[in-house]
Amino acid sequence: MLHLVMKAGSIIPLPIFPKKHHRFPMKMSECADCFAISVFGGGCLYAAQVTHGSIWTVDERVCFQAKTILEWMLSLLTITPY
Repeated sequence: MLHLVMKAGSIIPLPIFPKKHHRFPMKMSECADCFAISVFGGGCLYAAQVTHGSIWTVDERVCFQAKTILEWMLSLLTITPY
């Protein structure tokens, strides 16, 4: 089965997307012990494939963003209202 993906205005066939059903963050060594795993989930598999050549790597852009936002949100829980 071949899936079509939009990139920069053109359609690119990528045969990797049927593998996405097996990509689970708990199976990824970089994600297994991460505090943001429930929010992040390993990020965009397309970005991982394009950047690193494998869907089994982490999308660093989204990883940094998810961790930063989650830390900020959790810090708001410790603020005492007036």
